[in-house]
Amino acid sequence: MKFFLPTDGYKDFVNRKGWSTYVLQGVVDDKSCFWNISCKMPGSAHDATVLRQSELFQKAHLLPKGVKNIEGEEV
Repeated sequence: MKFFLPTDGYKDFVNRKGWSTYVLQGVVDDKSCFWNISCKMPGSAHDATVLRQSELFQKAHLLPKGVKNIEGEEV
């Protein structure tokens, strides 16, 4: 997907591979329902920074707690 880079700060969008990108974060549950989608950070942003800046991180206390067994694996 092509997108236009800003003229000021365009280097922020260049990722570690040298491509111009945005970071897309998506979280789905075991029923393939999206809990969160975020696409607002430039490609140079570290994954941990993207998570900390996301609405998902701000609402982490709402996520289900505990262990669940999926096909014999505790997750």
